[in-house]
Amino acid sequence: MIRKYLMKYLWHRYKTAYRKRLIELPYTPREVWLEPTNHCNLRCIMCLHGKGLKSAKGYMDMVLYAKVLGELKVMRVQRVNLFLGGESLLHKNIVKMVEMARDARVQVRLHTNATILSEELARKLLESNGLEEISFSFDGEEKGYYERVRVNAKFDRTLANIRRFLEIKKGMGLRPPRVLVQVIKEKAADGSAPVISDSFKSHFAGLPVDKFHPVCFHNFGGTLDAGGEISYELDREHYSPCRQPWRSMSIAWDGEVVGCCIDMEKKLVLGDLKVQTVAEVWNGEAMKAFRKALAEGCYRDIELCKDCDQLWL
Repeated sequence: MIRKYLMKYLWHRYKTAYRKRLIELPYTPREVWLEPTNHCNLRCIMCLHGKGLKSAKGYMDMVLYAKVLGELKVMRVQRVNLFLGGESLLHKNIVKMVEMARDARVQVRLHTNATILSEELARKLLESNGLEEISFSFDGEEKGYYERVRVNAKFDRTLANIRRFLEIKKGMGLRPPRVLVQVIKEKAADGSAPVISDSFKSHFAGLPVDKFHPVCFHNFGGTLDAGGEISYELDREHYSPCRQPWRSMSIAWDGEVVGCCIDMEKKLVLGDLKVQTVAEVWNGEAMKAFRKALAEGCYRDIELCKDCDQLWL
């Protein structure tokens, strides 16, 4: 009950600060994206990995992870998303990362393409009792489309991996983690939001999926061009300042704080947690200047934001 009211209070503070366009915030981030690695085993056509990611690649050092996690614990950050620009299961210590967050009483959400989710790894993740939520990115409802979009992935194998994870979870009687199955789709011809079909949902009949979540393609902060096989729509009539700088922080594998959770190319670096604290970056001069520019509608002055389709919703 106490946690429920605390969450409402924190949500109210965030919404008030965003509405007033405050530049220096009287609260800590509500959630953080923390990147175990920006390596990925797939080359999806709608992702920067498929186009050739320019940023240096690596894996987060566990000493750095412990430092950042310790600061997030003190700040009572509500949730850590253990992913950003890569496939998090590639990090050899991903289970340990979840366990450390559990011990720090920080809720964890994991997002994965599930292509390398073996039964052994599934059991270890579930037995860690550290996941609040896990979401599976399954971008394609039928085999041909999925394998064309998800280059290097196999539909049947990925489906089997997710189903086995769910079977193990069901057998263990666990609750949480909450389970989402995400499918990226284009909008319908009439412009309405995408819908996941009943035939696709039937693959998971009797298994503990909490939500099927359809999402639209986006252009990764303007990095991916419109046209080709994927349609990235840009409505330049209804500008809304991005909410991310008011509610969250995104931390790359090397400790650099980037503009948002889709800034895979590090177009906007706001700090470096190898030499700074999370608190110092959260209300640092770079972050405040970022908020100010967005609040005043000066998105064209920000390389990350000037062509981003997420400002036009």
